[in-house]
Amino acid sequence: MFLGNEAPRFLFDAWKLGFVTDETLRDVIREVWTQAWPSFSLREREWLELFRATGFVSLATPKPTEPLTIYRGAGLSTKGRGMAWSLSREVAEQHAELQSLSGFAAGVFSVRVPPKAVLGMIEEDGEAGGEDEVIVDPDFLRGESTPRLLEEETLRRYASALDIWTRIDGDAATFPELTWDELLKRVAFVSSCADSPIHGESHWRRVAEVGLELVRETSGADARSVLLFAVFHDCLRQSDDDDLEHGGRAAKLVADLPGLAEPLNEEKRRELCEALADHERGLTTTDPTIGCCWDADRLDLGRVGIEPDPELMSTDAGRKRVHAQGRRPVKA
Repeated sequence: MFLGNEAPRFLFDAWKLGFVTDETLRDVIREVWTQAWPSFSLREREWLELFRATGFVSLATPKPTEPLTIYRGAGLSTKGRGMAWSLSREVAEQHAELQSLSGFAAGVFSVRVPPKAVLGMIEEDGEAGGEDEVIVDPDFLRGESTPRLLEEETLRRYASALDIWTRIDGDAATFPELTWDELLKRVAFVSSCADSPIHGESHWRRVAEVGLELVRETSGADARSVLLFAVFHDCLRQSDDDDLEHGGRAAKLVADLPGLAEPLNEEKRRELCEALADHERGLTTTDPTIGCCWDADRLDLGRVGIEPDPELMSTDAGRKRVHAQGRRPVKA
């Protein structure tokens, strides 16, 4: 059987038509669930039909006989409702972090469910990669089993993000290695191109290093904003090819994260979002902070065989670096 997001639809239709028996369904549904993105592949009601037909599904774990306390990282608008839960609070926090970094208000929900609500369990050493996933019938998520939001977890994550920025000296020409590592953990978690040799972490680091050098030589430029630009400007690229909307996606991501925006005043937040949204549109600016952001990015064009054009540098410090290279510029 082929796997991926198309497999659940194929399996459901074949089962409804009688080509797949309940017994066969029981043998394959666990693998199909773990290999697909469940919320995109079938409607919740269709998944429930399948799991109710199979009975409790697990590789080795027996059906629970006592209520389970489970956790789910999800958008606040869902109120925690859904089929996919975890025995691990840490895993739920990671899912909430992912949604938060994607621009959605998210949190960690917890609930204690009766054994009859548990449709299946995906063991730690299985395809779920250590999530200890619990598949729940959402019809039971009411009354005493109504999910509750662990608000302290949401506040803790935002406080942790805020703490990163308060430990950065706004006038610094370098940044602490610990701070950079913490930034990468947060951004690489949501980024699909963190491993890209062109637009990934190595590029982010070079933009940060050069950008903070430019800040030191540019009056009025803000180091925190430039560091944020470096780590976020390409994080939501969908490919290494042309993707003119990736800057706008990054700007929305930063604007929607209270933990990132709070250390910056209104003007600096506006500058950062403008720098992110327009960084690949071939523009120049007189704004010192935005100029340092864009120049630092363009000064790393050598990685793709392009020599930056001094006419497209926004800061004197950026132009000096291009002229110092003594090369014939190519417009970019």
